[in-house]
Amino acid sequence: MLEIIKATRENFEDVYKIDSQVEDYHIASNPKLLQKVDKQTKFKYWEPILEKEGEFILLAKKDNKPVGFCICSEKTRSPMFKIKRWVIIEAIGVDENYQSQGIGQKIYDYVEKYAKDNGYDALRLNVWEFNKGAQKFYKRLGFNFQSHNMEKIF
Repeated sequence: MLEIIKATRENFEDVYKIDSQVEDYHIASNPKLLQKVDKQTKFKYWEPILEKEGEFILLAKKDNKPVGFCICSEKTRSPMFKIKRWVIIEAIGVDENYQSQGIGQKIYDYVEKYAKDNGYDALRLNVWEFNKGAQKFYKRLGFNFQSHNMEKIF
């Protein structure tokens, strides 16, 4: 059975192990931009998310074993947009030993239900251009491209 909980400091190590797998893939795919980050640096980055209103980290456990995570933040948009409030999926990851078992889908379903139950108008996320598997996953969930971020690295 899959259980999804809000992560705390006590779950940091569990989230970190799965995030490291995701990070390794991203670094290998874009080494000019990304670099490995040690646990202490990552924790300093995540710690405010664990405590800040409007931001949260979810941890998915299967048979009490950590198998996935999702980092989310809540945003409000300019009045010129029809969609005023949304939840951003900042990162989502599933342990490589548990991929293709529907865990990512269940984490996503949890976030979508949270957003709907709390009066949000939409979900948003960014996905790396090189990550075709993630793009396919998000398109299957009903996401569409709205804009493209461009960057020039020196």
